[in-house]
Amino acid sequence: MVSGQIRSLPSQEEKSSGLKAIAQMYTPQWTAHFPQAIQSGLEAAAVYAIDIKEVTAKRKKFYTSVQEMKWQQME
Repeated sequence: MVSGQIRSLPSQEEKSSGLKAIAQMYTPQWTAHFPQAIQSGLEAAAVYAIDIKEVTAKRKKFYTSVQEMKWQQME
């Protein structure tokens, strides 16, 4: 779970940088086509960033035998 402030990225450079980071992470095989996609669709894209203030998570539980406990199992 992440909490923080969400904000719209106003400049073309920030929007392009954010979209490029997402594209490289999820579709690295298509990065050669990124400049064309930015050129054709950046004006229509709304890009947001989250300024993270806090990150929380639950830890995994393990048996004494170092095997991970699955959902709804008792210790």
